[in-house]
Amino acid sequence: MHTQAATALTAPGGDVTALRRLFAELLDRTENVHLVAALVAGADVRYDMGEEHPAAPTGWFVPPIDLTTDDGRERRLAELLRDARPLLLDLTGGDDLAATAEPWNDQVHRVTATADDAPAPALLIRPDGYVAWAGADPDSLKTALTRWFSPA
Repeated sequence: MHTQAATALTAPGGDVTALRRLFAELLDRTENVHLVAALVAGADVRYDMGEEHPAAPTGWFVPPIDLTTDDGRERRLAELLRDARPLLLDLTGGDDLAATAEPWNDQVHRVTATADDAPAPALLIRPDGYVAWAGADPDSLKTALTRWFSPA
C-alpha cells in the first residue's frame, strides 16, 4: 500500500499535483511527519503484550534512548540491542528489579543506567526491539518475564 501510494504521488497530472500539495501541507506538521515515518518504517504497530493496562511504551518499538551505563560510558540503546538478546534496561537506581530478574539472568541481558529521555523507569525489550514491559513494579516485571521467558 505504501509503495502504491508513493508511486501514485509521482504520476503526472493536475489532480495528482493537488494531492501532492495537500500531502506537503500535511507534512508541515511535526506529528504527521512522525506518523508517516513510523508508518513507512513499520514502527506504527503496537503489539498486545498481555497486560490489561500497559504503560505507554509497552507494545511499541523502543524509541532511541541515550544512556549512561554504570561504568560511566555514554551509549545508545541500539548498541545494547545488537546481540539480539532480550534486554532489561533498569533506570530505577535501585536493586528491586535486579533481584526480581535474577532467575532469568541466563536469558535476559540486564543493564543498569541513567537516561534523561527514557519513556519509563525500566524497560523489558524483546530481541525484535519491541517493549514487552515498562514500569518499576517488581511483581509486574516478574509476570512479564514469566510470560516471555517461562517460569523461573
